[in-house]
Amino acid sequence: MRALRLLFASLALIFGLREAAAQNVRFDVQNFRPTPGPRDLIIVPQSQPLSHLSGAIGAYFSFSLDPLVLLNSEGQRAADVVKNRLELDVMGAIGLSNWLELGLVMPIVLFQESSNLEVIGEEGEIKSNAVGDLAAMFKVPFVRRLSYASGFGVALQGRVNFPTGDQDAFASDGRVTFTPSLIADYRFGNGILLALQSGVHIRPAIEFMDVKLGPAFVGAAGVELPVVRRWGLGALGGVYFNVPLQVLPESIRQIPAEAMLGLRWYASFGVTFTTGFNFGADCGFSIPTFRYFLSAVWVPGKTREYEAIESFKKPPDDPDGDGLIAPVDHCPEEKGPAENNGCPERDTDRDGIVDRIDDCPTLPGRKALHGCPRVYADKNKIRVLERIHFATDREEILPESASLLEEIAEYIKAHPEWLEILIEGHADVRADDAYNLALSQRRANSVLNRLLLRGVEPGRLRAQGFGKSRPIADNSTEDGMALNRRVEFTILKVAPGHQLPSVAGPEQLKVEPVIIRSQN
Repeated sequence: MRALRLLFASLALIFGLREAAAQNVRFDVQNFRPTPGPRDLIIVPQSQPLSHLSGAIGAYFSFSLDPLVLLNSEGQRAADVVKNRLELDVMGAIGLSNWLELGLVMPIVLFQESSNLEVIGEEGEIKSNAVGDLAAMFKVPFVRRLSYASGFGVALQGRVNFPTGDQDAFASDGRVTFTPSLIADYRFGNGILLALQSGVHIRPAIEFMDVKLGPAFVGAAGVELPVVRRWGLGALGGVYFNVPLQVLPESIRQIPAEAMLGLRWYASFGVTFTTGFNFGADCGFSIPTFRYFLSAVWVPGKTREYEAIESFKKPPDDPDGDGLIAPVDHCPEEKGPAENNGCPERDTDRDGIVDRIDDCPTLPGRKALHGCPRVYADKNKIRVLERIHFATDREEILPESASLLEEIAEYIKAHPEWLEILIEGHADVRADDAYNLALSQRRANSVLNRLLLRGVEPGRLRAQGFGKSRPIADNSTEDGMALNRRVEFTILKVAPGHQLPSVAGPEQLKVEPVIIRSQN
């Protein structure tokens, strides 16, 4: 509890959450603020951030009727504190590394009216135009949609309002406010987008005409429906609400809320036009009875956002019904998961490991070895993905490697076209050069003799020790030294008319020999 009190005290200090002593403290009557994303739903943003170094700029005009009206005890108008307001929001955003979006929104009150301000102890009218609070925004996705065309996404969004506006004109709270929120959405392959948002609006606790305002829970839900895709037309709908946390509403009818209906046109050259209107709840304080809005957002060409806007104009082409359309779907005639770019999972070598995660898709292998067999040939190397174990500081091969050597021998016998194979012995940096060279030679000889006992023709094999002269890993670590203590097989000569095998390029080989720390 003490920690919670300290946390709340810190927030109060930073964001000015402590209740103001003065009555009738003016505040920002604009409850809803737009976001700069080209495909945001006005009331609720989408989770997908702008792509790396892609930008968006836009303007949002809104006309609000009765955004702040006071009623007497009989339900009649006592004062039109803000009778109507025409506002412009200038917006911009940029994406960084595909995982962060930063934005700025600057609200400007172009025109507003008021009357009967004597009720609040004022004379005349409020300012007809003013500057609002500058907002800085960020968006970080937790779950990214695999494509702009379809998929599920979750993101964290934060909005910080700085007190740059005119508080006397009801265009500013006069202090820094902060709104963190969580966004979750899903876009279907047919273009339909469903989006949800929930968060907390952290603002100063004040009192205006016996109405207490302060921190509030905010929520929103929105939907986008394609109407005429070849024209780039879509329909928007949604609802926005906030629940005061200082004094909870007595009934659901007292929750300030707005419902929205609109039309969207994805025009040419990366421009998105959106228009529509909001209906407010009469019982909600500082909620207009009617709001009309018009916005335009532009994104540059040759960006994923631009391509997404253009793709909206094309009817969905998903003949296989997997929810993915071109260019995301690489196999439009075959159903497959998004992780495989819309192609069906295949298992060419039938080892139970799909080709997408199989490092050796043409060779039956083991799951522990990433789909590769213990022994296989690639170019001039016979790759052995398990270690041959020797006794400490000796050339004696341990019994646990018997089955592996049997497999190596059978593999070599199955390829008589390999006329000459070099068995290489290698060591780590421990001990001196002469000792390591001799030990690596003896171990190479032991492997050669064991293969001869298992039926490999003597003329096809020769052994050579290289000591510590050819490390493949860092000798300053235990794992590195374990990798350097090894036996390798190199194909030196093939029969005429035959070629060296090629399973995968070196950049595709991800597996490493199994490390046994007890081996020396």
